[in-house]
Amino acid sequence: MKPLDSQSFKALLNQLDAWNMQPDWGQKLSSQSLQGPQNSRMHGSGSEFAESRPYAHGDEIRHLDWRLMARSGEAFSRRFEEQRQAEWVIAVDMREPMWFGTRRQFKVSQALNLVAMIAWQAQRHNVSLQLWAFGDRLLRIPLTQLSGQSLVLSCLQSLNHSKSEWLAAGQRPVSLSKAMNELFTHTDAGASVFIVSDLHDFTENAEFAKQLIAWRQRLTLNFLWLYDPAEVALPAVPGLQLLGSMGKALRLDRLLERKAYQHWAQSHYARIEEALIKNGARFAAASSETPLQQLARVYLQLTAHNQGVLAAQQSTLSERGTTNG
Repeated sequence: MKPLDSQSFKALLNQLDAWNMQPDWGQKLSSQSLQGPQNSRMHGSGSEFAESRPYAHGDEIRHLDWRLMARSGEAFSRRFEEQRQAEWVIAVDMREPMWFGTRRQFKVSQALNLVAMIAWQAQRHNVSLQLWAFGDRLLRIPLTQLSGQSLVLSCLQSLNHSKSEWLAAGQRPVSLSKAMNELFTHTDAGASVFIVSDLHDFTENAEFAKQLIAWRQRLTLNFLWLYDPAEVALPAVPGLQLLGSMGKALRLDRLLERKAYQHWAQSHYARIEEALIKNGARFAAASSETPLQQLARVYLQLTAHNQGVLAAQQSTLSERGTTNG
């Protein structure tokens, strides 16, 4: 089974077209400075003033710093640095836990919807885009120099493969910390990185959390945090069981077990959020049940204020209560 079937694929492309037809909404999305100024020293086009230094033989007269020369009485030249095109990097989690969903779709399906939105924004911003995915290993996915809907299609077609193609039989999945450290090593300073994952093992490596602080000094880190509502609060279903990897089933339809799971879930998501905040990362939670029409709010959330899984789920429940009321 692929993350997106033909009907979901078509619905996603139609939604992107709908956003293109709404100038105000499209402009609102495009105005978000997720990557910082496009014409920055590290990224952009043309050149930018870097510093003034003592005049050296061969320097062009047009680059002389006349103001500094007037103040100091000595000759100085203005040095410029060539700028590069802005760069966005998307890393998508294709590991086993992402292939879970209880109602609308898998978390990995929603991940591809978010990738399409980011790619759509990349072409609107005219920025360079890199696409990576990690299952049993980190893999860079080649993208030709495409634009518009062709770029979005290229991203989706490259990712929309069955689970077996991302997780080879007998292979252990790569850890989030290992995949991210490898990714960051191959990413140019100044780039905006979008990690699309459920972050289930984010806190398992204490060293990774410390390393994130250093990586954040050279990269803009944006975490799009996927979850399924049933992972936050178990549904009231008779005979509900959790099946472990060894085939052992744990009943979750009894009060004691439900309370124990609820305590674990609250603690699990709170620990991840605490680690993200501590490391100064931007993050926004996205439910697997969020409709396409509302998915842009997750993207916008990155520039407003951080919102974790627990707050996002509570907000969803509150909205439903208001609607039903």
